[in-house]
Amino acid sequence: MNDDQVTVLREAVDRNFKSQVACTTELVRFASLRRQESAAQDFVAEGYALTNADEQLDVLRECHQQVHGKTLAGRYGAGTTDARFFGLYA
Repeated sequence: MNDDQVTVLREAVDRNFKSQVACTTELVRFASLRRQESAAQDFVAEGYALTNADEQLDVLRECHQQVHGKTLAGRYGAGTTDARFFGLYA
């Protein structure tokens, strides 16, 4: 990534991050009430492995350090993504 791309990424993360997290948290908290629409959880697809992302992870670590004042802790997770992105179930 070049410096301009890093700047754009940092600005995108900074803008309304807290409100987006709150919205997403609210979305996945409850299943469909009418059963006429899909619950947000239904769009989660197969897991993935993050590879060849050293530069992106460095930006994430630096941003976390600046925002929280501490080192980003590593963790392993399910690694799922939105199935609609790949058109897997369309």
